[in-house]
Amino acid sequence: MPALPTPILPNLVLIAFALLTACTKYEYKPQTITESVPGYVRGEWHEAGDSTFTLFQLELGYDPLLDLRWFMDTEFGVNAGYKTLTTGFASPRVFGISGDNFAVGCRFWLPTTGNNNAVTPVELEDFFAVGKTFAFGSGSPDRMDFLLRLPFPSEQGYGVANSRASYLLPELQQGILTVTGLTDYTPTLPSTTNRPGKLLHCTFSGLIGRVRIPATGLPDQYRTSEAVEIQNGEAVFYLAYTP
Repeated sequence: MPALPTPILPNLVLIAFALLTACTKYEYKPQTITESVPGYVRGEWHEAGDSTFTLFQLELGYDPLLDLRWFMDTEFGVNAGYKTLTTGFASPRVFGISGDNFAVGCRFWLPTTGNNNAVTPVELEDFFAVGKTFAFGSGSPDRMDFLLRLPFPSEQGYGVANSRASYLLPELQQGILTVTGLTDYTPTLPSTTNRPGKLLHCTFSGLIGRVRIPATGLPDQYRTSEAVEIQNGEAVFYLAYTP
């Protein structure tokens, strides 16, 4: 792959390389999961010019290799007539906890209800029914915006920024997230929250729009034709609700 600088900040954990193999586009290839942690995310990413896919992986809890503790959290909001849920992983020591600071995560748009300041367990169970799929994109209940923080060359040697499915030109957007399970969960590890919620088990593959500039203040309307392909993604994300 092209000579990209190795990021010092653990925005993306580049663990190993996986050989590119011929497969049906966006067909999930099961991985072997041995971790006992309740939350994790992993997959492979590839961009133009790369000869291999690169594995990324984060797990809830302390990472002795990086001397960091990864947290998972949920950010709630209301936007354009929808309730938004952004879930993902971040390290407060490096990023702080918010949707824009997640190292990897995704955003969903739920229909509004009588109480738009809350998301109930029943809403989550209905919206994230097992087997339901979401297309990569943004702005509607049938879409999901996937984000992954990736390195890029800069004057300082390297930079990092969130690349997103919604940053890709609409005519180029493609990809699917599939719900494979939804289970009850209340955080027990040291955390920024102890709100009860659900664990969203899912698989995903698709394209996201590549960002090579500092993402601070990057508008939601930002668009690019440069794509990064994500394959063999699987995750357990945390979705907090209002009891």
